[in-house]
Amino acid sequence: QEPRPWITSIARAPSGDLWVGGVEVLARLSRGVWSWFDTTSGLPHRWVRSVAVVPSRGGGELVFVGGAAGGLTRFDGKGFRSWGASTGLPADSVSSLLPLPGGRPGGAWVGTTNGLVRLDETRWRTVDGRHGLPGLAVLGFAEAPDGGSFAVATDVGLARAGRDGKLRVLARSSGLPDDSIFTVEADG
Repeated sequence: QEPRPWITSIARAPSGDLWVGGVEVLARLSRGVWSWFDTTSGLPHRWVRSVAVVPSRGGGELVFVGGAAGGLTRFDGKGFRSWGASTGLPADSVSSLLPLPGGRPGGAWVGTTNGLVRLDETRWRTVDGRHGLPGLAVLGFAEAPDGGSFAVATDVGLARAGRDGKLRVLARSSGLPDDSIFTVEADG
């Protein structure tokens, strides 16, 4: 089996494995051998939008998978576990993922169509407009080279989270050409 032509996300694991997400597939390339995961393997959705690999507290790796439906899924090397709107995630649609800054184990930032969530193993912390997030549709992330801050692209502006965890918003009124930001990349 070969990767489908519509690839939406690629993540390199600390182990060197390459994870590829796309329409109807999640695949891992490890030492030249492809492994395939789909709904028959336990993946709860058919459209992978985002993949992130983080170190686990136990020394292995955790693969987080966000989909157009089905919420957030974690693969621990043995099986899948999923969360959705019915279990605390703000929405069933996950558009972007970012490992916790600095390579901290066990968690990730999760961008949904209804807000931002920080996941530490199994604890959630939701960030939305009450916390300064300019828009609820989180479309992308980028970690700063210092590993202590990151930027969040939303449908209504860009937010930068500093080491203090506070969000600072940039929008058209701050000089951006438009309020809708679809992606962001780190500079430096």
